[in-house]
Amino acid sequence: MPADATSSFGRGRRAEIARELHAAFAELGMPLLPGRARELVDDRIAAVAQQMGVTEQTALGYLPADWAKRQARETAVEWGGATLPEATAEGLTEADAQTVAEIGRGLAVVLHDSLARTVGELPVSTGEPLDALSDLLDALTTAPGEVLVERRALLTAARYLGDLSDRLHATSTSSESGPEVRLSDEQRQHIAERLGAAADWARRAAQ
Repeated sequence: MPADATSSFGRGRRAEIARELHAAFAELGMPLLPGRARELVDDRIAAVAQQMGVTEQTALGYLPADWAKRQARETAVEWGGATLPEATAEGLTEADAQTVAEIGRGLAVVLHDSLARTVGELPVSTGEPLDALSDLLDALTTAPGEVLVERRALLTAARYLGDLSDRLHATSTSSESGPEVRLSDEQRQHIAERLGAAADWARRAAQ
């Protein structure tokens, strides 16, 4: 059953702040996945409590009234810096067809993860096209020669691949909710390494 983005805030003051944060990100054109706003609030309160040596309930009272909007703005600035290379990249570049296919397969994994984290268990109508896309990209890995690719597209791919690789490396089955919780540590590590390698290939190809 699809998750409602506004149904995962919980109750109480933390939920109110999470709703404010979710709305602040949306206003900046950066919608958060369901539950993410509450995670950010909980993480912030836990960090303040640890730094100040107080309970989380006490730390909650230390959050400024405008914390949600400030957090969204700061993230937007960081995001802008992260995407600046893509925004300024111009022109086409030649890239090995097999490398492009591997980058594409990595993006299929990113898309699958994003959908699963958004809607939960993927319906067959979504999973089958993704599987078909992966199969087609598998076939392209044996294609000889080079193809012309937009540098901007390669850098965008590198960012998404790198972000998911980093998250999988940092994920613990005991602390992380989401589709990757069903993966063993060995499987997660393997996928993270492949995605990280694809991100590196994309960055190099864009040069």
